[in-house]
Amino acid sequence: MQNDHLAEFFQADLSLNSKTGTHIDPGHHYEWIWLLNHYQKLTGIKVDTTINALYRFAQQFGHNDNGLVRDEIYANGEPLRSTSRLWCQTEYLKACIALWERDPSDTRRTAISQAIEHIFVYYLNPALPGLWVDQVDNSGQVLNENSPASSFYHLFLAFSELLRIANKD
Repeated sequence: MQNDHLAEFFQADLSLNSKTGTHIDPGHHYEWIWLLNHYQKLTGIKVDTTINALYRFAQQFGHNDNGLVRDEIYANGEPLRSTSRLWCQTEYLKACIALWERDPSDTRRTAISQAIEHIFVYYLNPALPGLWVDQVDNSGQVLNENSPASSFYHLFLAFSELLRIANKD
């Protein structure tokens, strides 16, 4: 982790790729929050500092004005692509759930509800029954109506996590 963010693209010697080394996926930051939360539950090793740093960076730079997680930003926080794919939103939902488990609060509960609402409003409701929208622009307009199979995994896992905690509060 560098400067509170995760780099994505490296050379064979693990140095940053000169062309893409500053490209960051905020969705991966949220995915790592969820993964690290599970790691801590399994091992007892505290990862609070890393989770907090990833969350601060993604929250500060990783969202469009409509609240959707951006597909890509630069390491300095500037937008690289202001589009928003479905998988990024599901990773955000999983991170919100993990953070709620760590510190249940009304604020965290509201974040979970808003993440769910965004998934339905922008990706599920506009799609044909049984499908989903893959990508929208920064105003929420559909860019890619195709439903990649990989998105199903993200939807399934995010909503499985939601069902897992549904009766805990």
